[in-house]
Amino acid sequence: MKKPELLAPAGSPESLKAAISAGADAVYMGLSKFNARQNADNFGREELVEAVRLCKFYNKKLYITLNTLVFDREISEVLGEARFCAETGVDAFIVQDLGLIRLLREILPEVPIHASTQCATHSLEQVKALAELGVERVVVARELSKYDLEAIMRETPVEIEAFVHGALCMSHSGTCLMSAYMGGRSGNRGECAQPCRLPYNESYPLSLRDLSLANHVRELCEMGIDSFKLEGRMKSAEYVYRTVKVWRRLVDENRDATLKEMQELEDIFSRGGFTDGYYTLEKGKNMLGTRSEKDKEKTREAEKITEFSLPKREITAEFVKNGDRAGLTLACDGISAFAECEALEPTGNGTGEEVIRDSLLKLGDTNFTCSDIKISLDSPVFFRRSTLNAVRREACEALEEKMIGSGRVIPERAYRRPCEKTVENGGLWVVYQGNRQVDGGELEALFERGVERVFLPYSTELERPDERCGILLPRAVFDKDLKSFEDGLLRLKRLGYTSVLAENLGVAMTARRFGLELYGGAGLNAVNSFTLGVLDSLGFRAVALSGEVTDAYKRGLTGSIPVGETVWGRASLMLIENCVMGARDGCFGCTGTCRKRGELVDRTGERFPVIPDAFHRSVIYNSRPTYNADKPITDGISFRVIYITDEKSALSVVDTVTDGYTPDFKFTRK
Repeated sequence: MKKPELLAPAGSPESLKAAISAGADAVYMGLSKFNARQNADNFGREELVEAVRLCKFYNKKLYITLNTLVFDREISEVLGEARFCAETGVDAFIVQDLGLIRLLREILPEVPIHASTQCATHSLEQVKALAELGVERVVVARELSKYDLEAIMRETPVEIEAFVHGALCMSHSGTCLMSAYMGGRSGNRGECAQPCRLPYNESYPLSLRDLSLANHVRELCEMGIDSFKLEGRMKSAEYVYRTVKVWRRLVDENRDATLKEMQELEDIFSRGGFTDGYYTLEKGKNMLGTRSEKDKEKTREAEKITEFSLPKREITAEFVKNGDRAGLTLACDGISAFAECEALEPTGNGTGEEVIRDSLLKLGDTNFTCSDIKISLDSPVFFRRSTLNAVRREACEALEEKMIGSGRVIPERAYRRPCEKTVENGGLWVVYQGNRQVDGGELEALFERGVERVFLPYSTELERPDERCGILLPRAVFDKDLKSFEDGLLRLKRLGYTSVLAENLGVAMTARRFGLELYGGAGLNAVNSFTLGVLDSLGFRAVALSGEVTDAYKRGLTGSIPVGETVWGRASLMLIENCVMGARDGCFGCTGTCRKRGELVDRTGERFPVIPDAFHRSVIYNSRPTYNADKPITDGISFRVIYITDEKSALSVVDTVTDGYTPDFKFTRK
């Protein structure tokens, strides 16, 4: 059983020092842009250079987060940042955007890529798909249970990193648009305003306690998880130090936390305690929590008594005099450095070994410590104190530079945009989401109105009435659900369906394995030409852009695949694993299996429908539909998408969209 890497957050230079001091094996951090924690202090270029040097000196790995969606006009900038990081010597990139993953593999193959948790990886199927794209490690979804993690670990072709401690989002990572639609601050762009921490229905049904799997360390180690990830780039350096310190002990001793250690973790930060509900499948109100004044006071007290400093590296030393020359060799972690000095004719008895030892072990102003030195003199000799001090300084400086090493030399490599495919504008799709059922008569009327393609809910029992009808797949399928999902796909094939609309890469890859034609929904987070190229290569026939792509960013897309935009529909704001309606009504005894429908009401009176999805999950939809039909079709857009959720009639929506007038009620424009 191998020991997992302990990976710590570094939201600032001070947090980086805290992580190293506490014993982290690796750290992850972001630059000022293109990282999912834009509100952290983060690192400028000069600070990154120093951070890399510090990590190399202490033999720690440093990973750079480039884990946001990237628009076409930003590609050159993000690749410039990535190149700088690569030349500096970072150990890996953590990436969300599929197009950026492919680009980095092409032009910076020297740096490994880790697929961010923002990729929403819930299954072995998706792990394998990401591995095909050149990813060397996958950060799996935080919602996975012990069963799902074990299923992935049994056959994973790449390293697996799992979050084990820190904040939880109510929504599956990478699927949350609530901040973007409610306040114009996109979580997928690193600007989340945390609307999940606000009250709804006069309570806090979206605010989860922080995750802690400190009581499951032995199980996780036995599974073979490659890296334990601690969350906290927005938290204090004291939090980083104390949290890493506890986890360092647990990993080194291969044991679960004691009550005292759990209390220590809770004191530095919690929201009324911790939860392991996803891992243990014990979901319910016990997972919910808010940050109380008592919690904040505990944190303040814990921070007051937290002190840390960077440790000195332990080295070995040997001083040898042979003839008229002498030299000092210092070594650390298998790396050695040598400095030479002149030996003079002795006066009297020469310089004694104790004097030599005393001079050479004065390491107080260096980053090293040494308990003893081996001295070998072939004859009596005299050394000036200044000579001994100089050779000590030279050897220390040489060893430090060798331990740090140099950056990489990266050859220039050009990248190519995907080939553009000529497409005609104007096709119209209708997608029934939220288990919205439909009969054959309505479908016939839709096709009479010129609708090009219709996707029905996964739960439909309707035999395929027309070859233009496909199925909207569930937004997430865990490995524990895989057999049921595969049976569902076989059922749909027996009903005559041959095409599907997928919102998640892993779900899509399972459908591809069953020979179904793939179409991509907005949930795939396609925002640039390169991601469209990746999806094309994976077998998708057409893809709808993410709802976060505004008109300005649509211009210039050069997709090698037909591209669509949403012109009507309630956006899916959150895919949730815990039962929100149970939180509202206080039931929870059903563990979410009752599949309740309902709504959340925020402080302004906006009402957000909550509708069950497959496999006992729910989706929170926007309070208002998006409406873009009164705007010209952007060049390069080949079809437009209508999402039907709880509208009384899809036909009236199609009429509204095709007539191109503004409906007489509230809507959201994107």
